[in-house]
Amino acid sequence: MNKQAAVKVKDVEEVFEIAVIDDAFILILESNLSPEERAAFEALLLENEIQEELRSHGFDDDEIVAVSDKMLDALTDITKNLGLLYAGLLDGASDLAQRLEERRAMLAIVEAMRTVSSCKVYEIAPVGNVPDLRHCDMVFIDYYLEGTASSKGGELAERWAAQIQATKPTGKQQLLVLMSSLETVRDFRKGFMAKAEIDGGAFMFVGKADMDERWKVGAHLRSLAGALPHSAAVNEYVAAIGAEIEDSKTKFMEMLTQLDISDFAYIQNLSLQADGHPLGDYLSWLLSTHLGSLIFEGNLRSKQSAVDGIVFERLLMTPTAPTTDVAKLYHSAQFSRDVGALGKHPRDKTDTWIPLLQLGDVFLTEPKDRAVVVLSADCDLAFTPDDKGRAPDPDRSVILVEGQPVRINVAKKQADGGANISFVAGGEVYQIDWDFRGYKAVALDQVRQHLRKRKFETSQHDRLRPLYALKLQQEFASQILRIGPPVVPPVMRSVKGEIWQISPDAVTKVHVFGPDELIEISHKAQHSVVLTLGCATVIRRKVLALAEAVTAYKSSLTDENDPKQQKRGRLGGAHQEIRDLLGNDVHWETIVSSPVALPEPGKITKTNVFAIGRNADLSVVPTDTPRLVLNIID
Repeated sequence: MNKQAAVKVKDVEEVFEIAVIDDAFILILESNLSPEERAAFEALLLENEIQEELRSHGFDDDEIVAVSDKMLDALTDITKNLGLLYAGLLDGASDLAQRLEERRAMLAIVEAMRTVSSCKVYEIAPVGNVPDLRHCDMVFIDYYLEGTASSKGGELAERWAAQIQATKPTGKQQLLVLMSSLETVRDFRKGFMAKAEIDGGAFMFVGKADMDERWKVGAHLRSLAGALPHSAAVNEYVAAIGAEIEDSKTKFMEMLTQLDISDFAYIQNLSLQADGHPLGDYLSWLLSTHLGSLIFEGNLRSKQSAVDGIVFERLLMTPTAPTTDVAKLYHSAQFSRDVGALGKHPRDKTDTWIPLLQLGDVFLTEPKDRAVVVLSADCDLAFTPDDKGRAPDPDRSVILVEGQPVRINVAKKQADGGANISFVAGGEVYQIDWDFRGYKAVALDQVRQHLRKRKFETSQHDRLRPLYALKLQQEFASQILRIGPPVVPPVMRSVKGEIWQISPDAVTKVHVFGPDELIEISHKAQHSVVLTLGCATVIRRKVLALAEAVTAYKSSLTDENDPKQQKRGRLGGAHQEIRDLLGNDVHWETIVSSPVALPEPGKITKTNVFAIGRNADLSVVPTDTPRLVLNIID
């Protein structure tokens, strides 16, 4: 790992204690080699080039005639580079080479932890009994403690994690970080947490590939250290919700079963009779509100106040958008689900077919490629079929606005107008870009025919909750309404991106990010992009390539084509700026720990070495300043 410009992780200067549990810490001994591995190893030791390599690393002639523990240890020593011997093992003893590489990689990670911080780091091999780790602030544990080829999977890691969790002192702030070199393990997080009985506020997953450089390790430690003080408050809040649900369930059912038929009649006559609002729909709203009040108000307020004070100053190092579970929370916040089929008023006994609609009713096509929302005011849609004083008006115009649902992992240009509403369907997360300019005014008695003609499903639909329906209505008729609804939750979606290298002699596209690698956040008309560790790694390598390109071009200049050495002087300064950026760990940690603001469409941020563009035309960028541009295509 590069040890240039080592930066101490300020947030962990108070000497945290970190335990790292991995089977890579089990010594690879000569006595444990298989006959095939030993034969392949000894055959390599007969080659002159490998013998010279070993001598250059301090081995005497009498030490290079046979496999030894010292030789195996040297292969995993991060200060040594026995590249020829390792390459030979890859061909003749690949399993042994893999074990050696895994051990070397883990030793590099723990060394980086010590380099970037003042933490005490304990290397723990998963043998014997689980050690006492109650004093540790963070525990990193590999998922495959018995080897990735083991049929047991993560059973041992689950048992160790469960025991560590069970012995953690009450009130102890301790994070458990699951690791693996296999990205597929990321999908096992929920099962691992459940089996090990780990609270979500004290858990995190990290891919080992995201810790292959010192600055990445520092970024992880910094963000985890910032989250650690909040884990107890989050866990206490979640536990308190669980307790309140159990307590509220009893209270709620006691109240509900004590309502008699006269209470239901009173509710309808008091609140609904004149408006014709269906009793069942009203009761569902009334009772769900009361249940929510029982759970989230009262005793939970004290735990909520602790969470209110939390500020996550940095993003935790996640490689993708938040989980589908987070999207489901936003879905529930914005939508009342499964309202039912589009139908007549339940009290309508006539032969005419007048639909009962409400503000915020949303219908989708079967392929979920189009949506439509009702934006007429509720007072215009309400009617009472059995009361002549408020009979339905079949000619009443209903305002319908269509939109396009887009999966967040598909790059899509946002519509010119309309708030973004997100929802979950079939395991996919969608946002809806509304097109206010294409609205339709359809007669009430023609709405069903219109929806069917436009291929919208009327057998089931959802309904925007009132405040978000009003938000859409406000944007649609902003010159009429003056309502201050809540801010629509941020919308996250994947976007494409291109890296362009601006060299002294050319402008070249050098990399393209797919739609699953970059996440754009749209919130309050502001746009930013979340760079994952993988993206930052690619960008850093391209910056290094830019430095090499500048050096090569500078070397091609002579007194004939640069008589006053102006170009060489300017390129020398640019090259130094590039090298400074490469050695600036704080910069690389910052761009992966906080969303990076995007400029206006067609623009590029004004920075010397690394810039962000948004739908910019890079073909017209001047080449006088060598730099790298990440151009976001949204």
